[in-house]
Amino acid sequence: MCRCTLDSKSPSTVGEQVFSVTSSSKYGFDYLGQSTKGDLNLNYDHLDSIGIDPQVTLEGPIEDVAWLKAQEAEDLLRDLGILSPFSARNSPRGIFCSRTLNLRSISAIGYDMDYTLIHYNVMAWEGRAYDYCMDNLRNMGFPVDGLAFDPDLVIRGLVIDKERGNLVKADRFGYVKRAMHGTKMLSTQAVSEMYGRELVDLRKESRWEFLNTLFSVSEAVAYMQMVDRLDEGAIAAELGPLDYKGLYKAVGKALFRAHVEGQLKSEIMSKPELFVEPDPELPLALLDQKEAGKKLLLITNSDYHYTDKMMKHSFNRFLPNDMDWRDLFDMSRLGSQSSFKCRPLYEVVTGEGLMRPCFKARTGGLYSGGSAQMVENSLNIHGDEILYVGDHIYTDVSQSKVHLRWRTALICRELEEEYTALIRSRDHRAALIELINQKEVVGDLFNQLRLALQRRNKERPAQAIHFITFYAPLWGAILYNGFTYFQVIRMLNNATRMAVGMSDRAYQFDARPDMKALNRWGYYPLILIGSWAFGTINRIHDFVAPGHKILWLSVLDVGTAALMGLFNSIAYGLNSSVRRAICERLDLFWPDRLRRWFPPGFKFRNQVQESELVSLKIQDQH
Repeated sequence: MCRCTLDSKSPSTVGEQVFSVTSSSKYGFDYLGQSTKGDLNLNYDHLDSIGIDPQVTLEGPIEDVAWLKAQEAEDLLRDLGILSPFSARNSPRGIFCSRTLNLRSISAIGYDMDYTLIHYNVMAWEGRAYDYCMDNLRNMGFPVDGLAFDPDLVIRGLVIDKERGNLVKADRFGYVKRAMHGTKMLSTQAVSEMYGRELVDLRKESRWEFLNTLFSVSEAVAYMQMVDRLDEGAIAAELGPLDYKGLYKAVGKALFRAHVEGQLKSEIMSKPELFVEPDPELPLALLDQKEAGKKLLLITNSDYHYTDKMMKHSFNRFLPNDMDWRDLFDMSRLGSQSSFKCRPLYEVVTGEGLMRPCFKARTGGLYSGGSAQMVENSLNIHGDEILYVGDHIYTDVSQSKVHLRWRTALICRELEEEYTALIRSRDHRAALIELINQKEVVGDLFNQLRLALQRRNKERPAQAIHFITFYAPLWGAILYNGFTYFQVIRMLNNATRMAVGMSDRAYQFDARPDMKALNRWGYYPLILIGSWAFGTINRIHDFVAPGHKILWLSVLDVGTAALMGLFNSIAYGLNSSVRRAICERLDLFWPDRLRRWFPPGFKFRNQVQESELVSLKIQDQH
């Protein structure tokens, strides 16, 4: 955001020097892949000419500047009595994007007419189409008495299964999630048994019929009601053996006659106020787009007389300065059943709708037929510069994008009620979310308790078996080993004392080193007891209170078991030879001034060490 003030004496000249607009011949693409055509650029070289320091102007936290400007804009809108953008975002009549779109890169906007520029009353328009369809079915011999149009029975986006007489709802992968046979909803189990893993393939037009537009509502309602009559056996045998697919053809034929014979459109044209819901803001919105430099296109498959009548009724009275609806559009194509198929081009030359063939479309003309390529060539624009707005899910949105590379927008009036309900239930949904969060906490607590109980019930037998098969034999071996060592040491001590007492020779038996070696044998049972005592206690605690660990007991369990080898090496490996080697290493690196701190009995190298392997010292008595 740039904060600068232009000189009021020469705003145009200075403005052209400071700002520039990216032209259509020099535009590129930004990091989002969007065209930069029409972007407003700041010319830094000319800022000094109006007394602005570029460095000072562009410094500062952009978030603070943007927030301040947004507040100023909101205050200005409120003073002018214009609806705040924040309130407009909460309106069901909003624009919702599935991907980014830079409108500056859009040169032309094309519109469909039916259910796009003209908002029909579905109950009135489709209700009359349903009535004409039922009249034709009655004339064909079908039992239609007692049936009435129900617009809530179907919705756009569902699929008719013509082989089974079902109306199905599929997910984005094509799996059937819900289904209705006739006017009766099928259970989840019935849907699973009927379709299983079968996919809805819209390319198989002989079986599947996609409800692309609101014009399909009357046909679908009539077909589902006639499926009930077929299942009831109410259809006369004179009509021949009918299956669900044949029944669909009969309903489609009856509705097609209602459109082709012209009675339906004649009734609507005679009283458009009964079927059209006018929108005063729509013509002004198109006028704003035209004045902003966008080229507007009208592309519809309706004929000239119907289009002219409906557009005059819906647009002319809301346009300023006696403008006509044709003045809004740079080009109008009528009878355009498909934008990507080439058809002969005719120009409407009279008010009665007379046409003449032509080979090239021109700006401001009113045509019938032609192709999308002719439109692009006449306006000198490419496919990605056109935004097409329509209500037909397949033709207006999908095919226009795939075949023509046009940017597309779908008019989806079904979302208005849903969005309004979401806005009105905002507080209720917030309270519901809070309750759901509390439910998750309580549910998690119950799950943890249930899991602990399950583990306790399932693991106790295994823990008992493990304790019996491992720890019981272990402690039996430890106790037996200790008892055996104790008996051996006691026997050797008795034998030594007897040998000393019975000796009358001139030799003296010194038993002290020998007794030290014998007593060292008793360390082994003590090491086993110390190494496995804490582990045994920890296992008993886990058995009594599963899931409640004691940290210090677990540390002692792991520590003492891991140090058992170290204890054994100290008890049996730290003999006089090992101690002598350790002393020699310390004597090499230990300073002399620190030797006085060692115990008096500590002996360094070159001093005679007493060997524990000598059991007897014989001294001459002479």
